[in-house]
Amino acid sequence: MHAKWFVFLLVMAVAVMIACSEFGSKTPTESESVSINEKPSSDDFAALEQGPVKPKIPARSEGCAANVWKKYDGTWVPTGYQQNQMVRSIFSEAVRYPALGASTLMQALSFKSGKGIQAAASGLLKEAVTAALNASHPDIDFPVTRAYVIDLVNSALKSNDAKTMTANAGILLILNSQKCPNAVKVSCTSSLTLTVSVNGLDADLPPGLVIATGSQITLTYQITNTGESPLTNVILTDDKFGAILIPKQELQPGETMIGSVTATAVSGQNCNTGTVTGMNPCGTTISASDPACYQGVALGNQGCTPGYWKNHTGSWPPTGYSPTQKVKDVFTESAYWPAIGNSTLMNAL
Repeated sequence: MHAKWFVFLLVMAVAVMIACSEFGSKTPTESESVSINEKPSSDDFAALEQGPVKPKIPARSEGCAANVWKKYDGTWVPTGYQQNQMVRSIFSEAVRYPALGASTLMQALSFKSGKGIQAAASGLLKEAVTAALNASHPDIDFPVTRAYVIDLVNSALKSNDAKTMTANAGILLILNSQKCPNAVKVSCTSSLTLTVSVNGLDADLPPGLVIATGSQITLTYQITNTGESPLTNVILTDDKFGAILIPKQELQPGETMIGSVTATAVSGQNCNTGTVTGMNPCGTTISASDPACYQGVALGNQGCTPGYWKNHTGSWPPTGYSPTQKVKDVFTESAYWPAIGNSTLMNAL
């Protein structure tokens, strides 16, 4: 008798264990939410495709919308994807919709959704590309993996069912609409300016600053990041002095830094050209150049005062000038001041 009861209890215990095991491995149904924090596997797709399921998203989840990826080209760099890459290179089932699959990832970010299978696939692929970028960026805490996004989208496209595609597009839209970290919003729109001056004078054309030969000159190089993206590996050179020391090699948008070099003025006409280069977040090197001129003159050369020329008109012929010649004929810019420009050279003395 006792043996029969023992067998009966043993059978019931096994039955309970099996029931509990089946309950614990149950796939979520349409009425249940899928916990995105648990990074659902491909086994969850059937439940997701049954209808719009609002996922449970961790409070600290991050995701950037399609417009962010359209605006900030530098944000693409860490993802490994290229803007001109075809959609079908990521989502293989997109070949079912040739026009969509042959579009670039950048074009996909502007896809529109709507009624019908083609429009549903279009809306899905817009969110799919956005989600793939989010999941691939190391500094975006996206709640699902890239593999999850790819499998989910390929499964929906393969279904050839507009309702399924629209439902999964809605799921991805929710994930893509989380907080987007400002730190990842990087543009590759870059530009630099460089202004080179000699002893404070920005003289791009000769003769420039006239200075005594042998005296000290200081060339100043003002570098400004006038673009929208930070620059790294900033290097400054001069065609005559070589590499010029600068405070640092990184420059943020709108930031300015200055380098300088001191030298001894040499005789004659001299022009130095400074060149600065820097690299933007997309790996493109940009540059800017600017010349600065000066003329070195030797001290001790003979010269005559204005009074001498006023009192010795016979010394004028060898110069090629005439006392009655107008000032504007020699100095053309003096025409802007008629009273001066129309005066004679003699009157100017």
